[in-house]
Amino acid sequence: PPERLQIIKKAIPVYGNSGPGFQFGRPIDLLENDPPTMWDFEIHRPFASWHVVGLFNWSENGTTHTIDFGKLGLTGPIHLVDFWKNQYLGTYRKSFSTTLPPMSCQVLAVHKVKEHPMIVSTTRHILQGATETLESAWNARSSTLSGTSHVIKGNPFEVMIFSGVRNPSDVRNALRLESSEQGILRFRISGEYTSDIDWAVSFNPQ
Repeated sequence: PPERLQIIKKAIPVYGNSGPGFQFGRPIDLLENDPPTMWDFEIHRPFASWHVVGLFNWSENGTTHTIDFGKLGLTGPIHLVDFWKNQYLGTYRKSFSTTLPPMSCQVLAVHKVKEHPMIVSTTRHILQGATETLESAWNARSSTLSGTSHVIKGNPFEVMIFSGVRNPSDVRNALRLESSEQGILRFRISGEYTSDIDWAVSFNPQ
């Protein structure tokens, strides 16, 4: 079915970290649950690091799951984004709890809050920036967030940026602002050809 094909596309290509540490994800509750219900993949890119946490309910009843950020080596405040719902969940300090319906899962992007606009998710890949975001940088002097995204022809996607109280003053290149709510800017990016596309968003100074 087409909807299943879209799910598969969001898991391709397979990504693994280079260098020391965990190349792929690791179970957080291996000793408590069989099979594990919580997996953590710590993403390391030259421009940023973040976590992608998968919560799984293997049972036929609703179950409650709690992420202790300390077990991820993180301290708050933390941005959370639900990948499959494409929903920004807000900021949390020590932990996050959720109830999952029977036989379901939730995939969350987990970012430490920064004092400036930042990418918190994309809709292209389940790891939300690991494969399609090639570069990202904040220029405090010009109040500009810039980046480079790998775009596949015929496969546009959304880049979610947390801007807080800042409003965009200029959007350059392939980005198109789709919506703005609760400090979250959603940009659509697409290309006529499969290529790496540079983009930038400038903000009004605080």
